[in-house]
Amino acid sequence: MKKIFLLLVINVITHFIAPYSAKAQTQKLIDSLSNVLKKQSPNDIAYGRTLVSLAHAAENVDSCSVYSDRLIVCVQQQLKTNPKNVAMAELQELLAEGYTQKATALAYQNDDKKVIEYIEKSQKIAQKYRFTNIEALNYLTLGAVMFNQGETDNAFKYYRNALGLFTET
Repeated sequence: MKKIFLLLVINVITHFIAPYSAKAQTQKLIDSLSNVLKKQSPNDIAYGRTLVSLAHAAENVDSCSVYSDRLIVCVQQQLKTNPKNVAMAELQELLAEGYTQKATALAYQNDDKKVIEYIEKSQKIAQKYRFTNIEALNYLTLGAVMFNQGETDNAFKYYRNALGLFTET
């Protein structure tokens, strides 16, 4: 009887209590990052990094898309007003990450044409600056798009490309 009760308690904890705890932790992270963002200047690279973190932490596609859009606009503005090309590679990395995050959000909305458009923008930057992790993530996203379209051969080609880049780093 004790074993059955213990299994029941474990089941209740893992199915009902733990998810709320994880959601609460994620919300605390988002709130904390939002507070940090309010204190940062949009002209600062740290502002872009915080937007990347918010896009990663976002619990839904719409929030991820909003943070990605803000990141892209912010970095594009920084690139325009950056006459001495200070931290150019880091700004380009943020822009590539923004495009990748936007593509990921669009993939969940099944907007394959836009996904490919954003991946191409990200991939162009990632390949120029050799941001292999971003390249690999782009290949994974393209693989998922191809798989959903029933093009399994192309999907596996992209998955292999991603794996090759991940093992390279």
